[in-house]
Amino acid sequence: MPKALLEQKLDEFKEEMLAKFELRARRWGKASVTRDDFDWAGYPLQSIQDSFLEEIAERFPESGEPRPDEVSEDVDVANMAFLDWALRKARTNNSKKRSTP
Repeated sequence: MPKALLEQKLDEFKEEMLAKFELRARRWGKASVTRDDFDWAGYPLQSIQDSFLEEIAERFPESGEPRPDEVSEDVDVANMAFLDWALRKARTNNSKKRSTP
């Protein structure tokens, strides 16, 4: 895949991911990653891990029946993977800052 096409696909995916985060922010508000004051390093990892597993179970149901909203579920799974990555990275960065003299 040429880089330009890859970047186009990543941009499309990013837009879908952001739309999901914005929808969640409108529904839940307080603990939204869309807020500038979201505590990336302090958010409980277990909460993200639990949500991640729930999204995977929704995306790949035990029945094996295809879901009409698989594309939407793919974005949900990707968002959970992104949150897990971002939270762990923030914790790593915070830990490095604390250990630097």
